[in-house]
Amino acid sequence: KHARTPGRWTCRLCSQTKNTEDMTVCKTCGRVRGHEPDRFKARMREIRELNPEVFCRDERPEGITDYCGLIVGLFLLVAIFGALIWAYFEDMHAASDHASMEEL
Repeated sequence: KHARTPGRWTCRLCSQTKNTEDMTVCKTCGRVRGHEPDRFKARMREIRELNPEVFCRDERPEGITDYCGLIVGLFLLVAIFGALIWAYFEDMHAASDHASMEEL
């Protein structure tokens, strides 16, 4: 019937879960199976301590200035659609005027 798929293991460094049991190294980072990333974790901890502003989330509260781009974009979208609708009705009005002129 169906061929049995081999089991899978997760890399402890990059968290890749698509590594099959027959693989000895990770697909993503190339580390051997069973690698303990202690030095990597220690170095990342050191980097975070040296540059906390890079890794820490901004703690200021949200304000209206955070949404200025969204507000301007929505305003432009409404303005564009308004202009298109206005042009459509102007065109319909001109077409009806033209049709009434031809009847005379």
